[in-house]
Amino acid sequence: NQENQSGKSVENVKLSISDENLESGDNYLLFVKDDAIISAVSENDVKAEKASKDITPPTVIVLTIGDVNAIVNGETVTNDVAPKIVNDRTMLPIRFVAENLGAKVYWDEYLQRVSIKSRKTDISVEIGKKTAEVTEKIAVYNQKTEDVELDSPAFVENDRTYLPLRFVAEKLGADVQWDDATQTITITKK
Repeated sequence: NQENQSGKSVENVKLSISDENLESGDNYLLFVKDDAIISAVSENDVKAEKASKDITPPTVIVLTIGDVNAIVNGETVTNDVAPKIVNDRTMLPIRFVAENLGAKVYWDEYLQRVSIKSRKTDISVEIGKKTAEVTEKIAVYNQKTEDVELDSPAFVENDRTYLPLRFVAEKLGADVQWDDATQTITITKK
């Protein structure tokens, strides 16, 4: 089939398959978990136990300091607040970036805490603190939590919570590139 149940196109997927018995050009039934092909069966019922191919297209976000317009996967999207530089760090209301990277963002007014939850990582940051609590979800019963020092603490301005952009994006598995000449940040998650 050309689409899996989540609707992601898998047309023309090239697999690295460890089983040399599989013929090139066969049609395969692909078994997918967490956006990666974990097994493949050919139309001849020949099975590959170890097939691996991430079928999630990369997410690319381009932000410019002082500009509310961002580019997400080639399309211009308007954010309600522009990224800014504070103490030599790019700060942004993190909901925009985190949600575009597949995470959920929660705000606890009472504790003044932002929680960012993704499939693999949870991040918790209190306003004004220089540390964040990061939980790596290795397995259901094997979760490692650590306190990580922030270059710049989170703050609230005009009812928006600003967090260090690079820290959050990298903890969510993205690569962050800074272009000083154009004052742009490119975030790529494969």
